[in-house]
Amino acid sequence: MTADLQPLKNLARRLMWSAASIDRVGAGADPASLGFLARAMEAELECRDESRKARYRRQAGFPVVKGFAGYDWSHVALPPALTRDDLETCRSVERGENLVLLGPVGTGKTHLAAAVGHAACALGIPVRYFTVSDLVV
Repeated sequence: MTADLQPLKNLARRLMWSAASIDRVGAGADPASLGFLARAMEAELECRDESRKARYRRQAGFPVVKGFAGYDWSHVALPPALTRDDLETCRSVERGENLVLLGPVGTGKTHLAAAVGHAACALGIPVRYFTVSDLVV
């Protein structure tokens, strides 16, 4: 009985391995060995994903580590085309929309920007944090 190598080939593609190498490994391998190989490949992909997200957070240049938990939304006035859910789920980021936060000191602009940015990085979306002074220099 020949094992179905397609799941391994899909993992191999994501790891940039050739399908031919999987055919060679699978030619005489038992199902337990193939299962181990699949688990090892999945673990490698998970590690790469976690490393990429951590790199995105480092490269973003966030001044603080913040999330949406405990954020005070009472000072926020969003335009009609943007919802709180758009920010929390990063749909606005996925659409490539810029986020410009205006308001007096202490109203949570930095907190909100960092929370949106961290959420985007957690989804695997690279972002960059800028202050107005960074852009005007």
